[in-house]
Amino acid sequence: MNGQEVQRVLLDGFQAQPMPAGQVSSYWRQYAGSLDRTGFESPYACGTARRMLSALERVSYRQVTRQLAGFPRAWATALDVFADMTRRDPAAPPGAGPNFNVLKAACVASVLLDHWDRHAWPATIAIIGDGYGMLGALLSRLAPKTRVYAIDLPAGLVAQASSYCAANPEETSWSVDPSQSGRFTFVRADQIESVTTSIDCAVNVASMQEMDRAGIARYFTLLRERSHGGSHFYCVNRVEKTLPDGAVIRFDQFPWRADDTVFIDGPCPFYTHYLAARPRFLRPFDGSHWHRLAHLVPIVPGERA
Repeated sequence: MNGQEVQRVLLDGFQAQPMPAGQVSSYWRQYAGSLDRTGFESPYACGTARRMLSALERVSYRQVTRQLAGFPRAWATALDVFADMTRRDPAAPPGAGPNFNVLKAACVASVLLDHWDRHAWPATIAIIGDGYGMLGALLSRLAPKTRVYAIDLPAGLVAQASSYCAANPEETSWSVDPSQSGRFTFVRADQIESVTTSIDCAVNVASMQEMDRAGIARYFTLLRERSHGGSHFYCVNRVEKTLPDGAVIRFDQFPWRADDTVFIDGPCPFYTHYLAARPRFLRPFDGSHWHRLAHLVPIVPGERA
């Protein structure tokens, strides 16, 4: 399957079933109307004022990025990926510059690069909820021999396939069937159990906070069942978030275990604030974000996470 074919299959699947039955939290039930390619935050800063604001925003995080050894490599690669996306993504506006989503992806990649350099580089990466696809496009460029599983709701997979194709135009190995995985394999959220290979590195940034507890538990079960001695999970999410149905989702109540090996654990330094066009210019995000990089203790299939 080539990239264009995968995009058509995913778009047809989204149009046939935008929301997998029983796999959607109250957050996404409320915001389901925005779930199409334009419903995710893109990496594009449009117009002179927005480009300048994004540049100042990056300056405001300079003290943070200076502490990330892998940031220069990640940022340079992110700019290359972004340039390819602006040339090939039909949704990219003319003259757009990189916004916070590009900076965020570069920071996530920096944390992972530093960790991989000290431990081992992954053969497989699972990105849960990659939104517009900037992070997966970047990681696939930084680790060109790594297989990438994109796991998301149908609309997210449509957006990610478009971005990954734009960043990897020469790639020929694409799949929507985990039993016959390609370099890039796209997996619907209601089909995650069909991923049968081990997962070396899993990443979730700011989307588990939008799931209900049962959904979070399903992902932790999957990751523990596919975990081995060198597997790691990097999780960046709100400390606490209240969903539309009143359920309170807390990072410290995710299905972590006391015997998990934790490498990084604390407030996320690159997800604290954004710049607005009007006073007050420097604004905190809604709620504090926490990040944890950990080895999840493996379990056998059928065991509770």
